[in-house]
Amino acid sequence: MKYALALLIALTGCGDRTPAMVDVNDISANMVLQRYNVVCKGLEMRDAWTREYATKQLVTVRDEELPIQCVCDFAIDEESGAWDESILKGLAGSGRSDMAECFLPAMSDPRVENRAELISALVATGASVMVEHMESIINDSTESPEMRAEVVESLALCESPERKEMMTQLMLEADAPLIRASIAERFICDESEEHIATMTHVATNDPEGSVRAAALKALDRLDGAGS
Repeated sequence: MKYALALLIALTGCGDRTPAMVDVNDISANMVLQRYNVVCKGLEMRDAWTREYATKQLVTVRDEELPIQCVCDFAIDEESGAWDESILKGLAGSGRSDMAECFLPAMSDPRVENRAELISALVATGASVMVEHMESIINDSTESPEMRAEVVESLALCESPERKEMMTQLMLEADAPLIRASIAERFICDESEEHIATMTHVATNDPEGSVRAAALKALDRLDGAGS
């Protein structure tokens, strides 16, 4: 993919002006000059903060293809499959779906070991497409229970009435006990009679002991919050 970035830089006429090394000061100065090829160079640096800082600058650039291509080219190492934590950290709160999507191939790469951290970081970007993607994984029975449980743990279960309703249904009906338990243990939305009744039902009637135990933990925490 990096050939595409090189081509974009060449087309802008900036190819011969891109330095081999940059630091945060270089990045800041070149952002003012709109020399995004130099800012992009920051994503190649070994220093983690330099990569994160460069990404934070690039997310502010709209209607330009080069910053998007730059993030996509360095998001994932082609040889190892490892995703760049610093670049993804730089996307936090940006809402840039076009950049966050560059990390999606790592979700299904069997070489990726720190997938839970990847999922949490993707959700932290605030990109709507990421939340939609995570919700689709949770509801996809063809995905592994482990993957779905990891996604559950990355989401705010009570963020909206729609999310709460979806999680309630999954806690009651999901085929995998791991999913039901993952939701039940963290499902501390409110102290309404309806929610308490639902959690009590799960704690009493779920066929799996692990799920019942998880629901009991949530009820204890709800009781403690109300005392």
